[in-house]
Amino acid sequence: AKRLNVLTVVVIHQPRTEVVQLFDMLVLLTSNPGRMTYFGPMADAPAYMKGCGHSLPEDVNPTDWYLDLVTPGLAPDASGGL
Repeated sequence: AKRLNVLTVVVIHQPRTEVVQLFDMLVLLTSNPGRMTYFGPMADAPAYMKGCGHSLPEDVNPTDWYLDLVTPGLAPDASGGL
């Protein structure tokens, strides 16, 4: 896609850590009430979350943790605060 200057959009629910490491950008949505909580470089997401008071724990799949973070009703539910 980069060589051809083509935008590629992929939706993957709970990808493996090895797959996540290949992502350039991350769009993180919440169903509370259906809004974007993060849009930016995948590599910058941990610093953004830390700045919002939610440090990424060690030895977890980042995308699993992000989904738990923005899913209403799950601990830690930050869906209304990001």
